[in-house]
Amino acid sequence: MASSIANSEVNKVPLNGELKHNNAAEKVQQHQQQPNDLKTVNESGGEGAEAGQDGTAPTAAEAQAQKKPSPLALLRSLFNDAALFGNVGGPIQAYILPRTDAHYSEYLCDRDLRVQFLSGFTGSNAFVVVTQQDALLWTDGRYFVQASAELRDGWTLMKQCVPDSIDPIEWCVQHLDAGARVGFDPNLITIQSANTMMDKLLSIGLTPVPYTQNIVDLIWTDRPPDMPKKLIHLGETECGEKPASKLRRLAQLIRKANCDSIVLSQLDEIAWLFNLRGFDIPYSPVFFAYAFVTVSEKAFLFVDQRKISSDVADHLKNNGSSGGGVEMFDYANIFGFLKQFHQNRLKDVHPERHRIWLPDCLNFALGSLVDRKCAYIAASPVQAMKMVKNGMELDGMRKCHIRDSAALVKFFHWLRNEVALGHLVDENRAARQCNYYRQQLELYVSPSFETISAADEHAAIPHYRLDEESGKKLIGPNSVYLLDSGGQYRDGTTDVTRTVCFAEKPDEHLRRMFTLVFKAHVQCALTKFPDGTHAVNLDGICRAPLWAHGCDFAHGVGHGVGHFLNVHEYPPYIGYRVQSKYNYLHKGVVVTIEPGYYAQGSFGIRFENCYEVVDANAKGTTASVTSKATASTTPTKTTTTSTTTPSTGPSSPAEGNAGGRNSKGSAEAVSSSDSKKFAMFAPLTFVPVQKTLLVRELLDKREIAWLNRYHNQCLEAVGRYLQEKGMQEEYNFLAEACTPF
Repeated sequence: MASSIANSEVNKVPLNGELKHNNAAEKVQQHQQQPNDLKTVNESGGEGAEAGQDGTAPTAAEAQAQKKPSPLALLRSLFNDAALFGNVGGPIQAYILPRTDAHYSEYLCDRDLRVQFLSGFTGSNAFVVVTQQDALLWTDGRYFVQASAELRDGWTLMKQCVPDSIDPIEWCVQHLDAGARVGFDPNLITIQSANTMMDKLLSIGLTPVPYTQNIVDLIWTDRPPDMPKKLIHLGETECGEKPASKLRRLAQLIRKANCDSIVLSQLDEIAWLFNLRGFDIPYSPVFFAYAFVTVSEKAFLFVDQRKISSDVADHLKNNGSSGGGVEMFDYANIFGFLKQFHQNRLKDVHPERHRIWLPDCLNFALGSLVDRKCAYIAASPVQAMKMVKNGMELDGMRKCHIRDSAALVKFFHWLRNEVALGHLVDENRAARQCNYYRQQLELYVSPSFETISAADEHAAIPHYRLDEESGKKLIGPNSVYLLDSGGQYRDGTTDVTRTVCFAEKPDEHLRRMFTLVFKAHVQCALTKFPDGTHAVNLDGICRAPLWAHGCDFAHGVGHGVGHFLNVHEYPPYIGYRVQSKYNYLHKGVVVTIEPGYYAQGSFGIRFENCYEVVDANAKGTTASVTSKATASTTPTKTTTTSTTTPSTGPSSPAEGNAGGRNSKGSAEAVSSSDSKKFAMFAPLTFVPVQKTLLVRELLDKREIAWLNRYHNQCLEAVGRYLQEKGMQEEYNFLAEACTPF
């Protein structure tokens, strides 16, 4: 853990959220409106010639480019602005910008897409460093191809998690001159990352400059406005537990950690805790808010009051704990509230008895308001509470996955027929058709992420993004087509990927690689493990069949899935790149398994299902889970189901070895191998695998048995739904796809 901020020089630099920035904004507007006052600037921020490159008069396009400086050039023009940085010690020599928002979100609303505005890169993971000479963007292997194509002139791609890679702060240490000042927005850096970063910069004579006004916003003159949307609340029959009960459990964990309160900033945690959902971020039913909960179970919610309907207000009034409702304040009031609460507690009690739990993902602007000696910085316990679904949440997840799988069966039946008839189907049309079939389903709300509809070389980009132009690529009989899509429903969230090819004789290399990806998926899906196993342990198990043939993929094996919440729920995460205190697989967790293979410029393959972690010791586990889901595929109201959560206090096995589960549902260390409870994966997704792409000679008996058993489950679960809905053609298509291999 980084040393105390209070003891560093940075504490002398104010977080000037109240500075006046009109002069800087006016200067930017002057640059944009009076280009003749500036030298012509190219994308790298250098000087450009007024005439064309060949000495001729500039074209209309070149003239227009000369009139409007690039975002990168405009950003650099602010570095030496005395009016802007005068109150924080003077100009800066570098600016760092992570792709996130004040809540450490993965998916962002349009007004928070600063990295995209600045660089052109649209991927979901990025970290930017800009100096007067360099503009660098770091991202991971999912986006190397995409970033190379999208980054504007003057930008350099820095690859993460590859041999000899360098992290952004280390780059600053090695390349910036002594005494250089590094600006950053403290709202976009977590308290843990900020502590580490500032200590490292200070140790070699660089000065970090936390500045609460994001300077990208000053040059982003057409930044999308904030558009408040009304929240909705879920009833107990939809989510299985009242907010009062969740607050009571959270207060117990706060007490166990010897704290008197906790600040919550992650949006899915707040939505889950109060049984609320919102629409501030595309694809994720969350809303911008902070929450503050005390050890006495008092809860405070900080949210734009324009989003609160009378129904939601009544819900919060009646669902607090400790004999009172949830108190509401405006979103921005969290800063003054936290500062005042902290100061009052220091006066009222002995400082050693006052400790606030600051989740390690809390932004530095908020976390720095608490004296380091009174801060307990650790992962939020709500992560562990939320990731273990209760009985009602699991019931909803099972039912929505069957409906969702039926929509995909219908889609692939449609796609096969369209291609066979020679009709023109491009990536855009296919994505629209898939979304259309989902929209017809009960309790549908929205896609759970932007649909990846990718043919041939586009499928080789793991997170390929459709646009009007690129999506015109046709899907023909010989195309390798990858569809990664999902839905948000009132009773759950889905995420599924399938790769298909309708050629009469598919390419043998394609079939071989498809089979290896299938083997990787099945090897992981068949694994039994002690309940409480660290998720990273399954990463190598899944990759082994590909490794054996010298192949790998540059993304994680799997991620958690929320219940009508984020499609990417962390924890859990099956992979070696994301570390979390609570990254353990317990009964009731929902996770994906999604190995892949990507031949750059040719094709891509990914096979993704959602799975429920179930008790491996129970007889007929997989069959019983399937039968529960197929008993009624129509959403129904159910009585409240109790929930169990792994222990999340400081003494949790999450801090040491993996734990088992006792009869009360808490995690505990297991000393005898005979006493361990084992878990396994039961599928939630029921979409058949294309058998003609499998090479039988590469499969063993276990893998073939898994495929036939899985297809029987698909026919049982989805087939029944299709018959109930009178979709005989789709049922026949499914039955054909599920014949024994």
